[in-house]
Amino acid sequence: MHKCFKVLAHPSSVDSIPTSGNQEDHVSMGTTAARQARQIVHNSARVLAIELIAASQAIFLEKAEHQLAPTTRKFLEIVRSFCPPLKGDKAIGEETEALAHYLLSSNDILSIE
Repeated sequence: MHKCFKVLAHPSSVDSIPTSGNQEDHVSMGTTAARQARQIVHNSARVLAIELIAASQAIFLEKAEHQLAPTTRKFLEIVRSFCPPLKGDKAIGEETEALAHYLLSSNDILSIE
C-alpha cells in the first residue's frame, strides 16, 4: 500500500512536457491530482479499517473490554457491528470494505461521546 500511496502522491506536473517554447503551454493537472487524492483518501480508509479491526480483535483476545473508556467502548461497538470478534481464520474483505465506506461517509463518528 505504501508504494501505491507513493505513486499516487507523485506530482502530475512532473510529467508535463513543455512545447511551443513555453508559450501558452497550459496543461491542466487538477483533474488528475484530484482523482489521485481521492484514491489516497479511499486507500487510507481501508488501512484505517484494517487497523481498527485488528485492534478490536486484540481487545477481544486480551479480554480487555472492561478496561476501555466509555467513548472507546462505543467506537469498538461500531467496529464490531461490521466485524464481530473472529474465532478462527476467515476472510474479512467485505467487512473491511464496509467499515471503510462507513468511515468515509458517516458523520456519526464525530458525535461519539
